[in-house]
Amino acid sequence: MKPPAKPLPPGPPVLIDTPRFRARSARAADASQDIADWFADPARVGPLNLPPRQLSVPDLRRFFDGFDNRSRFLVALVDKSDDRITGFYHAEFHGAHRTSRISFLNGPNDATARRAMAVLGVPLLKLQFARYGIEKIVAQVLTSNEVLCRHLDRIGFQREGYLRAQVRAPDGTRRDQVLFGLLPSDLRGST
Repeated sequence: MKPPAKPLPPGPPVLIDTPRFRARSARAADASQDIADWFADPARVGPLNLPPRQLSVPDLRRFFDGFDNRSRFLVALVDKSDDRITGFYHAEFHGAHRTSRISFLNGPNDATARRAMAVLGVPLLKLQFARYGIEKIVAQVLTSNEVLCRHLDRIGFQREGYLRAQVRAPDGTRRDQVLFGLLPSDLRGST
């Protein structure tokens, strides 16, 4: 009988710097009650198809430590003007298919989080294609999130489907999503 395989070591951390924003791998030290409260807010986690949940700071530390930067990563979007996390960028890789599913979680200052995503989004996409050998990236976005839908259109994502009543909103109603797909040849822009 073979001994169990040892887990692979984590991949290298993500780090992308711009004059205003930084994208870096989330780490246990980032855990705070403020960020834990984001996960309890139905308006923030509902679009991610996640139920709101009460997380303690130790729970959040364990959650952050669960990302290996090999098969999935969670990147903190940091506003360098005050060194605060303004949101998160999440990617799950499907190795056999060389695909990635991405999602975003904005903190309480949505305008700053959107600016950070506009600046860091393309470099994070390029990183997935180059470092991880990803051949297609997909995202599911609420149809009501017109700002993000326009941004994804602008940088080259293709609208590949319309998912009727895909997610349940905090008020119990069903919401539609757009399925976006991006191949390396589709990517446009540098910001």
